[in-house]
Amino acid sequence: MDSLSNIFFVWVSYHPFDDIKKFYFDYGLSKYKNVVAGRDPQYFIPAFYKVEFTPFIALYNKHGKFVKEFRQGASPQEIMEALQ
Repeated sequence: MDSLSNIFFVWVSYHPFDDIKKFYFDYGLSKYKNVVAGRDPQYFIPAFYKVEFTPFIALYNKHGKFVKEFRQGASPQEIMEALQ
């Protein structure tokens, strides 16, 4: 996480909010200021990105411009390389 501290993460799930919150705290995500988690009850994100599998990752630069998507997850190294 040290090498990803300048990246803002948004974790989204369709699971009940209480489950998301438990995961967020149980796995220590709450200690990072650059990580937020929430629920997408309208399923906007899967429809917008045409998500077929999870984990799905969409990367944007600091100006909000789309950079790349990973349709089946990515390693931290792959994320860092895509954002270089």
